[in-house]
Amino acid sequence: YERAITEETELLNAVTKLLRLCPRITHLSLSGSFRSHHCGFILLNKIPWLLPKLSVLDLSHCTWMDDTLMHSFLSDLVALTSVETPGKDDSETVRMINVAGCQNISDDKMRSMQEKFNSGTKPGIVIATNVQKKNTST
Repeated sequence: YERAITEETELLNAVTKLLRLCPRITHLSLSGSFRSHHCGFILLNKIPWLLPKLSVLDLSHCTWMDDTLMHSFLSDLVALTSVETPGKDDSETVRMINVAGCQNISDDKMRSMQEKFNSGTKPGIVIATNVQKKNTST
């Protein structure tokens, strides 16, 4: 158990260092990443600061993601992006977050959060909670 936590912490540190070196990333997939709620929480809270140009964040199938953590992330994101920064374009903020397959995410809570955090005048954030299946019939 301790070894797994140590390995996950080392992975978190490596990912954080990498993201720190790449602040112009616009699309990031953390799909299925981490097992620990703690590591996911730490990284998610760093993302708005490390990646100011991020527009698409894929958190699909993250077992550590839950309603409370998503609410906290969105609150921080909205607070950070509401600060007027000279030269910052409104398009430089997260526009889409994919949480499809996150078992601890409630569709109803996500709809409610989307309404709450998209009530301003700036373009809103789309929270994708499910992915439509391709029609395979011919």
